[in-house]
Amino acid sequence: VVVAVQQDSTTKAPVELKDLPEAVTKTLQSDPVKAWIPTAAFLVTNADKTSYYLINVKKEQETGSLKIDKDGKIIE
Repeated sequence: VVVAVQQDSTTKAPVELKDLPEAVTKTLQSDPVKAWIPTAAFLVTNADKTSYYLINVKKEQETGSLKIDKDGKIIE
């Protein structure tokens, strides 16, 4: 079952952390990102068909999110 949230023709679909592409997983295991623990992941597809992975992360009491493209590059 795939659930996608529609927002301005941008879709956000949940992805199991174990199903992330290898390049994304490697980025999550590299410095300085590896200090953060991934808690959830989503594949975001924009109206122009570009896509990236939005990874929710946590470090102690802090939370944040990372945008990582399919090649493992962090998007600012």
